[in-house]
Order: sequence, then C-alpha cells, then structure tokens
Amino acid sequence: MICATASAITPAALAQEAIKEPNWPAIRKADLAAIDRTTVQRWLDAQIQNLISNEDIPATRDAASKFHKKLMEQLTASDAAAPFKERVSDMVAGSFSKAYQVNENSAKSPHPLGASAVLMVLRDAPRPTALPCFKSALSDPTPGPRFVAAEGLLALQKSFTQQDWTGLIPDLQKAAIAETNNPALSRIFRLLFAAPGDTAASTILAILESRSASFEKNGRMPLRADGEAMAWLANRAEPGTDATLRVSVTRCAAHLLANAVHSYVNEKPGREHMEQLELVILLVEPRLVSLAKAIDRNFKVPEPTVQTALQSGGSERHQKMTSAMTAWIGAGETQGVLNKPPFSFPVELGIKRPSPASVPASEPVNP
Repeated sequence: MICATASAITPAALAQEAIKEPNWPAIRKADLAAIDRTTVQRWLDAQIQNLISNEDIPATRDAASKFHKKLMEQLTASDAAAPFKERVSDMVAGSFSKAYQVNENSAKSPHPLGASAVLMVLRDAPRPTALPCFKSALSDPTPGPRFVAAEGLLALQKSFTQQDWTGLIPDLQKAAIAETNNPALSRIFRLLFAAPGDTAASTILAILESRSASFEKNGRMPLRADGEAMAWLANRAEPGTDATLRVSVTRCAAHLLANAVHSYVNEKPGREHMEQLELVILLVEPRLVSLAKAIDRNFKVPEPTVQTALQSGGSERHQKMTSAMTAWIGAGETQGVLNKPPFSFPVELGIKRPSPASVPASEPVNP
C-alpha cells in the first residue's frame, strides 16, 4: 500500500502499484467527496513526486506537458464546479510543497522541468495556498522554476494582504539580488513595483545597490531588467519631495550606468547580452540626466553622452564610451560632473574592481 504523502512515495513503490487516475468528468461537477479526495491526492502525490525526481529528461518533458494539460483541462472545464477547482488547486499546492521540500533539502535538486510544470498549474489556477510554493521556488538553482514562481506571484498579487507583503518582500529582495535570469528578474521587479506605500522605492533601491556591488565583486553584468527597474525608480524619485532619496537614486543610476559601460567595453559579452547592456545604457542615462537637473537646475550634461558614443559606431566607440563615462564620474585625478557640488560623489563613485585574473567567470544568463 502506498502512503498518500509524497515523502513516502518512492520509485520502487510506484513500480509495485499503479496509481489510479481519478475519473475527472464524473467528480469535477461538485466538491470532492471523501473517497474522491483520497483518489485525487494519491494521484497528485505520485505524479508530482515523479515529475520532480525523474532523471530521464525526455520522459520528464513529456510527463510535464501531459500533467499541465490534464490538470488545466479539469480546472477550466465548463462543468467544473468552483469548489472542485479550489480543492484541486489547494491539493496541488500541498502535494508540491511536500515533494519540493524533500528534494530541496537533499543533495539532489528537484528536476526543473517537473517543478516548472507543477508551478505552471499553480500559476494558471492561482490560489493563496500556492504562495509558499512560489516563495520556495524563488531560490531554485535553475531559472525555469524561478521564472514561473515569479509569474505565479504576479498572478496572486491582487489578493495579497499587508501581512502577505510584509512576509514576501524580504524573499523578493533576496531573490532579486541573486537573480541572473533576465525574464525572472523582470517579473520580480514588476511585482515589487506594486508593493504598498514607500516600500517599493526603498526596496528596489537597495536591490540595485546590492546588485551593482555584486557586478564588481563577482564579474557579473547588468541585465535589461536592472535598467527597467532603475527607470521606474528614477521616474518616481525625480518629481518627489524626498531630496535624500533623489540623491541616492542619482548615485545608484550613475553606478549602474558605469557598470553597464564597463561590461560593454571590457567583459566581451555575447551578442544577446551586449544588446541588453545597450538597453540598460539607453534606459538609464536619460534618467540620470533628468535626476541631475532636478537636483541642480544649472547642471550641464557632459558631451558627448554615453548614448551618443554608443550610437557613433566605429573602431573608437569603446574609447568614446569610456571617456563619456569619465566625464560623468571621473577617473584617477580627473573629476567628472558628479564629483563636484552639489553632488560631490567620490571619483569613480568609489568603485573598486578586482584585477581581471581574480574575477570569477560570469554565471550563464538567459536573456
């Protein structure tokens, strides 16, 4: 007899006893009876445990597609009762939490295809019970589950209480600081944009500052989502009444721009990441100009700008971009416009980059 809990189901046990699939058309027209709950729970536990633990990639890909299709067919059927849909979604969340936690705490990571398929069901049939599942998956070692988890949180966003936000924001901040996948990071920021009160601006500023430090320390490169978040932050800080925040955002924007230029010129990014860096520059520098002018009405923008140098093309483009960045933040004994009052930022913003030999290889990025 196979136990109904996911932690008790093993491949060996599954081989000894086939798990009967529920008769969905017969049971989805009303809330589940006790006996049907047992049948559905056993089937879900077996399916999810297999999806997360199976090492056969083609088999897992096929099973993941079938699982998502099967569940969504039942949850979106025209004759599916609301209590049935809520009950099954809650059962999927509970089963995933048990199976995912077991694998997460072991030496073996959950299979990303399988985990993503279950998370997609929870995303497409969102229920508050899925919140812990999405939070856990934000720290998955692979980008697929992280991406779907962020999308799932977006699907639940309108139902969040103040208590939900309070518990979630630290997880989002931690996940965003470490994220190397642009689509996942973009969705985390999009979720944070909707945070209540002043939480969004302060949290995003802290994230961008931490990410900038990690770019220098770990040899990572900015992503397009960093530029999008900075644009959002600058657009709110510039017309606001918080002068301290405006100055902090100005320095953060200059920091991100400097990292994007450094990566573009020195890190030899691939074509896709080069395009992301170009977008970061095009998103951030105009906001930096607007912020500087909001602080100092007599501010004179250095010419040529980094954008102008970027778009000039030619063999001297990198040199021109570096010179344009120096005009902003200085270098060596040369002061830039942001090193002078009323900004008085340190030359090169105090950035200390490790020597090339000591910089770890950048993590792979899926733009």
